[in-house]
Amino acid sequence: MRRLVLLPLLTLVLAACGGSADSSDADAAAAAAAPAVAEIAAAGNQVSVHYTGSLDDGTEFDSSVGKDPLQFQVGAGQMIPGFDAAVQGMAVGETKTVTFGPEDGYGEWDEAMTMEVALSDLPEGVAVGDDLIAGDGSATAKVTEISGEMATLDLNHILAGKALTFEITLVSIDS
Repeated sequence: MRRLVLLPLLTLVLAACGGSADSSDADAAAAAAAPAVAEIAAAGNQVSVHYTGSLDDGTEFDSSVGKDPLQFQVGAGQMIPGFDAAVQGMAVGETKTVTFGPEDGYGEWDEAMTMEVALSDLPEGVAVGDDLIAGDGSATAKVTEISGEMATLDLNHILAGKALTFEITLVSIDS
């Protein structure tokens, strides 16, 4: 007898709420099956990404794969412009490959960023091809030529003047 009383009562309550006993189960199943709204990276977001960077010839120059993801704030100037722009608009879990020129990377190679210095001002045994780092770590230079008692140093970024390709996966948006 109690069952008979509760069933009509349950039907009245569900009808008042705009549903029925059968449709509430279907609604719950539909809600569970509906895809979640994707998080999209926008300026100001703190994001985590995995990436692999390569040159036109396929040479890989850097990667976060197998390491902790790279974290940065989108649009804050913490990354080279092409990389930063590529992440904007990506959805969490999305992977994309982008290629851009020096203007959106490390800039064009600049002759004004070379200089001649006396070999006596450099570490003993320095040779062409050596990379030198300033004592405070603020600058790097590559020895490009040694002639007599002088050495030519290139202070351009090692990737200046090069097109760069990145495969980027947006791991998370943290804020």
